[in-house]
This record gives sequence, C-alpha cells and structure tokens, in this order.
Amino acid sequence: MTKILEPFRTQNPEMVIYQYMDDLYVGSDLEIGQHRAKIEELRAHLLKWGFTTPDKKHQKEPPFLWMGYELHPDKWTVQPIKLPEKDSWTVNDIQKLGGKLNWASQI
Repeated sequence: MTKILEPFRTQNPEMVIYQYMDDLYVGSDLEIGQHRAKIEELRAHLLKWGFTTPDKKHQKEPPFLWMGYELHPDKWTVQPIKLPEKDSWTVNDIQKLGGKLNWASQI
C-alpha cells in the first residue's frame, strides 16, 4: 500500500495519510471543500489499483472514529467501551472481552 500511495503523497504533500491495517486516516489543513475534493482524488487513485473504498467506511463528518478514539475538530475523546452482559460465555466471547480490556488499559 505504501508504494501505491507514494505518487498521491508526492503530488499532495499537504495531505497526511496514516495507514493501519485496511484503514486510512487522511488529514490536512485545507478548507473542507478542498479536502473533500482531495479525498475523492485519493479514492479514484486507489480504485485504479483495484482498491475500493466503501461509502459506509468513508467518514465525512465529525466525530471521526479511529483506533478507539472519536476525533472532533477541536479535541480527541475516547470512544465509549461497552462490555457485554451475558448469561453464558463462549471462549470467543471471552477472547473478545480480553481484547477490549487490553485496548482500554492502553488509553
């Protein structure tokens, strides 16, 4: 993905792109209309390489959800962590709970 993003980054140094797994977080100091136009350029660039960006994953308005945080224009907050209430637990349920608790311990 780094090689695929390289030409876009070179042509648009004002855009900051963070990649984590299959997610991209794109920021800039551009006016919102300009920023959104650049996002569409990026989506078109990725599509040329066969990477689709589903509309449901494309966050257009704050707060933006990223890595357990809610990103607001003037602050970052932690996303609410909801622990499940269950009468019976499977091993998978316990593993998921462990993952949530591990994440919460780091923030």
